[in-house]
Amino acid sequence: MTSKYGSARIERQKFWKRMRLYAIVSAILLAIIFIFWIFFRSPIFKIATVTVEGADPTYNDSIVAALNLQVVSRSWGGFLGSDSYFAWANMP
Repeated sequence: MTSKYGSARIERQKFWKRMRLYAIVSAILLAIIFIFWIFFRSPIFKIATVTVEGADPTYNDSIVAALNLQVVSRSWGGFLGSDSYFAWANMP
C-alpha cells in the first residue's frame, strides 16, 4: 500500500516541478516581449518634433524631410521608423 501512495506523491511533486518550470519560462518570455515592446513600439522613445537651429526658418521643413529620408534609409531606421529615438541616435 505505501508504494501506491508514495508513487502518487512523487507524481504530484513532478507535476508541480513541471508547472513551476513552465511558469518561470513563461514569465521570462513575457518580460522579454515587454522589454521589446517598450523599446520598439511604446511612445516613450518616440520623437514628436525635430527643431533645426541655425538655419533659415523657411528651410526647416525641407531639412527635416531630408533627414527623415536619411534616417529611414538606414537599417534600423527602416525597421523602427523615422519617429524612433533609436533610429536617430547614431546619426552622423
